[in-house]
Amino acid sequence: MRKLFYNFIYILFFLIFLLFCYNYFYDPFSIFTSTSDSAIKNKYFYPNPRYLKIKYLLNNKTKYDSFLFGSCDSNLLNLQEYGNFYNITYEDNTLWETKRNLSFMINNGFKIKKVLLQLSDECLKVDMEGIKALQKNYPYHYLPYPITIGEKLFFYYKFLVHFPYVDKKLYKNWEDKSKNNFFKSGSFTDKLCLKQCEKRNTLLFKNNDYPLAKFDYIDLNLQFLSEIVQICKKNNIELIVFIVPEYYKIYQQINVNEFSNFKKKIAQITDFYDFTINNPIQKNPEYFYDPYHINNYTSRLIAEKIFTNKRKIIPPPPELINFGVFVTKNNSIKIYSK
Repeated sequence: MRKLFYNFIYILFFLIFLLFCYNYFYDPFSIFTSTSDSAIKNKYFYPNPRYLKIKYLLNNKTKYDSFLFGSCDSNLLNLQEYGNFYNITYEDNTLWETKRNLSFMINNGFKIKKVLLQLSDECLKVDMEGIKALQKNYPYHYLPYPITIGEKLFFYYKFLVHFPYVDKKLYKNWEDKSKNNFFKSGSFTDKLCLKQCEKRNTLLFKNNDYPLAKFDYIDLNLQFLSEIVQICKKNNIELIVFIVPEYYKIYQQINVNEFSNFKKKIAQITDFYDFTINNPIQKNPEYFYDPYHINNYTSRLIAEKIFTNKRKIIPPPPELINFGVFVTKNNSIKIYSK
């Protein structure tokens, strides 16, 4: 009986060892491979950008001095002509993660000149418990770059013991992504957004079933924003904050007064650019590649407004000449009382 038990233990350890070897050498989530676009091209699972982008930057500390933080809403912003930028945006990014990444980079010797920070209504819906829930339920996509020894042990353990044939619904499909620039710029795009407007899936914009937005964590996220502002001031980093638009049907599920009050409170902390104030873009699908995400043209309009405040590079339609408002502590009450 004892021999049988020991044989069982040996077999169990051998199977665990095989699983470790599979996940380490095949590396379905690109955790243990090199940070290169060729290394992730043929992977089945959507890689963890929270981990991979920071890992890449740690190996290229002097390559960039400016960084774009935010959610995938601003993923298409191409900022190379405005500075030596790297894109650290990813799905469901939170202000807590931005503060964490920024502090980590500064503590690890990054020389940062400029930070571009995108805010959205999404950051009002998540608290620390929500963040932990995402990391627990979708660890392969939401676990951030591990900093402490405990975080590192847990992080690599999760990826080493991953079973190859678990429910694929837990993961993001990687087949519909353009991967050629993932590491070089930090940006990647859905193939959908690369299609011409006439090929757009108009059904996306006809949908009226969007979840009701509840802003339950305004004060917590304003605290994170205030800490980010203080970090930038302390380290002589230029901080530029902005809010991008979403399709108007999304805003129909938002308490507009609550959202306006949130933006008034932002103005008490820092100046910012607001591209959500009522404008023709929000009701025109041609400025989006889906209801939540602006397309490349709109992204370029936003970048041009922030960095040049001119409309020379991309002459827009006359109704978009004034797209984007610069909000300060002094003018915020007037702007959001309209």
